[in-house]
Amino acid sequence: MSKKKKRRPAPRKVAGYIKFRAGLVFLVVLGLMCFLLIRIIVINQHNGEDYNKTILNQMAYDSRTIPAERGRILDRNGTSLAYNENRYNLILEPKNILLSEADTQATINALVECYGLDRAELEEKIEKNKDSYYVNLNHPVSEDERQKFLDYKEEYENSKKTQAAAEETDSAPEDETEADQGSGLTKAFQAVKAFFTDTEKKTTTKKKGRIVGVTFEINRKRVYPYKTLASTTIGFANSSGGVAGLEYQYDDLLSGTDGRKYGYLNQDSSVEIQTIEETDGYTLKTTLDAYIQKICEKIINKYEKKTGSNVTSIMVMNPNNGEIYAMAASRQYDLSNPTRLTDSYSEEELENMTDEEKSEILLNRWRNFCTSSSYEPGSTAKVFTVAAGMEENKISPDNTFVCDGVKAYGSTRIHCHKRSGHGSLNVTGALMASCNDALMQMGAMLQRDKFAEYEDLFNFGYKTGIDLPGETTGYAFSEEQLNVQELATSSFGQGITMSMIQIAAATASIINGGYYYQPHLVSEIKDSSGSTVKKFDPILMKQTVSSEISADIRSYMQASVQEGTSGTSKVQGYSSGGKTGTAEVNGVKENHWHSWMAAYGPYDAPVEEQYVVVVIVEAVNDWEWWAPYCTNIIFQGILANQNYDQAITELGFKYLIKARQRQE
Repeated sequence: MSKKKKRRPAPRKVAGYIKFRAGLVFLVVLGLMCFLLIRIIVINQHNGEDYNKTILNQMAYDSRTIPAERGRILDRNGTSLAYNENRYNLILEPKNILLSEADTQATINALVECYGLDRAELEEKIEKNKDSYYVNLNHPVSEDERQKFLDYKEEYENSKKTQAAAEETDSAPEDETEADQGSGLTKAFQAVKAFFTDTEKKTTTKKKGRIVGVTFEINRKRVYPYKTLASTTIGFANSSGGVAGLEYQYDDLLSGTDGRKYGYLNQDSSVEIQTIEETDGYTLKTTLDAYIQKICEKIINKYEKKTGSNVTSIMVMNPNNGEIYAMAASRQYDLSNPTRLTDSYSEEELENMTDEEKSEILLNRWRNFCTSSSYEPGSTAKVFTVAAGMEENKISPDNTFVCDGVKAYGSTRIHCHKRSGHGSLNVTGALMASCNDALMQMGAMLQRDKFAEYEDLFNFGYKTGIDLPGETTGYAFSEEQLNVQELATSSFGQGITMSMIQIAAATASIINGGYYYQPHLVSEIKDSSGSTVKKFDPILMKQTVSSEISADIRSYMQASVQEGTSGTSKVQGYSSGGKTGTAEVNGVKENHWHSWMAAYGPYDAPVEEQYVVVVIVEAVNDWEWWAPYCTNIIFQGILANQNYDQAITELGFKYLIKARQRQE
């Protein structure tokens, strides 16, 4: 039976419009591809390098900041008051550590032995971050601790090499003797022995892993070696930069510029590393004298412990160039822990405080009392009234003034501190007796236009321009505001306010020949290699009085110390001059005063060897003895060049305590 042949199906005809559409799509795609190819060629010719850089930048796989080292702060003798200490963050790279079990165990063993870390916690942290190349253990280590790990790692690697060399020596075949060479039986025995020996080594010797995946990230710590010394002047810095004092004022110079280290894949897919080096901050050499600063702070601490006050503050200045040797106050704080309040407040008190109250307390602690607080200067201002009157020829040393204890201005009666009056006084006697009545008469002779002119000349009501943040201007009446009563009270230092730095700078100009220098704390800026970048010369701002009048005022101030109200500041064996001052404390109980002392010495020494000392005690009882005695102790410590502990305990402070006991 014959089979029928199957017919092949007739080929399907593709419709013409489908062919047309397919051809059209093909041509469009081909055209687009040609356009893109041409565009790529054009871009590569004209902008290829720029696009390569962009792509490589986008392929960056690592970027790390290299912190700059903050500059040091030195005193005038080169003693470090602030510097950096290298600390390190301990960083793990789990992905590298977990490359082999042997490496993992070797690395963990090293960390446990060097730093006493918990093994279980390490294993958990590594496993938990097994795909990471960066895990901070939050375990800061010092330079010595870092070196300990590096030494351990080096010793470990050396022991591995020694063991490998020993194993290689043990496995080497011994030299054959001539007899052995000829003995087939001996050769066979040695071959069997070598086989079993190697097998035993392979089965009993464990492979020692590597110590990998541990790095140290530098984290520099700011160190203040003297803790509280000059804290409100030096200030402090945190991770964001300077916060107070010189650290804040000169933050841009101290900070330096951070560097950066980053890597990317180049066109050959190999890693390329680039580093932008950091620029370390500049070093500040200040005018501060750590020895004098210690004297001042020791005196304050002794006084606060025995008697106490709201604030006690002392300044020491070079009158010949405006350099500040010391700025001390009873509000010193630990620069290494500036936010700690437990030294002054109990835990219960702190718990009851709001965050705003704590912040206010801290800000008040951090500010520099010598520059940011102003008070009525009291009788310390009398020397400026006398100097102005004599400079304008309104007052002469031969003038006499009669003090009857009170002066009336309409219905207002202004008293002298001696209600019964001082009687007839010349200029020297008026300053020695600190007579308010005589000074009011001098102010009237000077008249308000000239009085206002000399207020400006002595820089009252203006900032001195000292290189510290937060300086106050104080307050002085303008010429229009100086009515009869305001002129009278201003002439003896009431109704106006001044800061310690204003009093110090003005007093310096009075005793140095009439030259007003801008007070300053930084004398030199050095780079990280120790080379001087900038030196600050003294800035003479103006002349306040003539050298002749300056000499007269010096002698009047000396007389005030030798025979007048400033006598308790007299230093045995040295001549000095000064003027006390008191001011009432508003809102504080009776018999509380602000006590001032502005002094200089030695009287007969050249100006370049003299010191200006300003003391203020806020709200203190028995004001008449503290500030002069404080000045006495400071001068004895500085001028006699004695150890400051001895200067306080032996030469002055015992007399201060005895005076206190007598008044009680």
